[in-house]
Amino acid sequence: MDKSEKILLLEVLLKDIRGNWGWEHKDRTQLARTLASDLGLETHKERIKEYCESEYKDGRHFRTSFSNGGYIGLSSLHKLEKTLQDKSKKFQELVDDYITFPKHAFDDYNG
Repeated sequence: MDKSEKILLLEVLLKDIRGNWGWEHKDRTQLARTLASDLGLETHKERIKEYCESEYKDGRHFRTSFSNGGYIGLSSLHKLEKTLQDKSKKFQELVDDYITFPKHAFDDYNG
């Protein structure tokens, strides 16, 4: 998985948490933290940590600009289409394992 795919996956994960925060599980936020760390996105790493440590989970926590650790505008860093079939096998496997509603994230999802 290249850097652009990692950024896209982080964006999709944060949007997925935003849209389905009531079904949060540790693995999804852990993957988001790992991606943010690998990409050197310290603000995102800190924002994800705050979310994990908060008593009241609300996915709207990530509905902010990417400069503030959110997903809004994050696509400007990866410049990829919101498609799944043209991405790496690893990317597709992670989407299958972690994203609760991939049909809302990818134009060509047919699962």
